[in-house]
Amino acid sequence: MTELLFVPLKRGSDVDIIKPLKNLIASTYSTADKPEDYTDALSELNKLRYLAVRNLDRTESSVENIGKYYDQLAALEQKIPVQELQIPFKWKDAFDKGSIFGGRISLTIPSLAYEKVCILYNYGALCTEIAESQNLDTEEGLQKANKKLQVAAGVFSALKDKVVGAIEQVY
Repeated sequence: MTELLFVPLKRGSDVDIIKPLKNLIASTYSTADKPEDYTDALSELNKLRYLAVRNLDRTESSVENIGKYYDQLAALEQKIPVQELQIPFKWKDAFDKGSIFGGRISLTIPSLAYEKVCILYNYGALCTEIAESQNLDTEEGLQKANKKLQVAAGVFSALKDKVVGAIEQVY
């Protein structure tokens, strides 16, 4: 039986996105005579983040949740001034297995762009995990694995271009 390799997932930490977004929206978009309440929408976004970051398994619903959260981040990034939003997104390195001292490499950056890159990485990684879990002895399993690996390859190719482009802009 042939076995496939898969790419490990990054692990994200819990982050309070409701309070900073609520404050930013209130200070930027609300008027004194008619303050709007975005609590329900922000709670839904927080729930979507939880499903996309902390509640992952090798299912299509997990892939869909990651995709939905990524879409919301992209839409949010278009509407909110990036320099004004300071949410410290913390992600652990997917390939670091820790040392004998128990530490794991992690990076915290207060940027929606960083969150998007990590989410997109996990989208591709989860596709490889789903491909690896397929029964390659059947035609259906082989086709599903092939499709998931193609999606993962496209995601990682896009990430390579996006991350290299972002780094070149900084320097």
